Amino acid sequence: MLVSKYFLEDIVNSISFYDLDECEKVFFQLDPNDENEIKYIIKYNLFIYFLLKNKEYQEAFKSSLSYYLTTESVDFEACFDNGMPSVDTPEDSKLFYTWIWEVFFENETYVIENHDLDNYIEKNECNWFEEINKKR
Repeated sequence: MLVSKYFLEDIVNSISFYDLDECEKVFFQLDPNDENEIKYIIKYNLFIYFLLKNKEYQEAFKSSLSYYLTTESVDFEACFDNGMPSVDTPEDSKLFYTWIWEVFFENETYVIENHDLDNYIEKNECNWFEEINKKR
């Protein structure tokens, strides 16, 4: 199963408002460490973005998020910041991604058993991510 850190960056990029001053003001007022505030944004912004993506993207995103939350083999803060969201960086960026999992895949565990980790291959070339992201 192929996984990529680009999915972690892309989902956060969905709350990037480069030119919309009013949206940026609202998002900058959020406490990035407040679980309730952030889960609200995840549910009504990130999750909608996720649902509008094709099935292949959704499956690759879920696998990638599960893999990285299990192995912690990625710099969560860098992924968050690379997504350039209009939300301040949380103190614990992994927790932010854990909250994404909890909202997107309620009542499912992200933990991958050790013997199954051999089935995952990191493919952090941008072209693979772009190919999945564009399919409809």
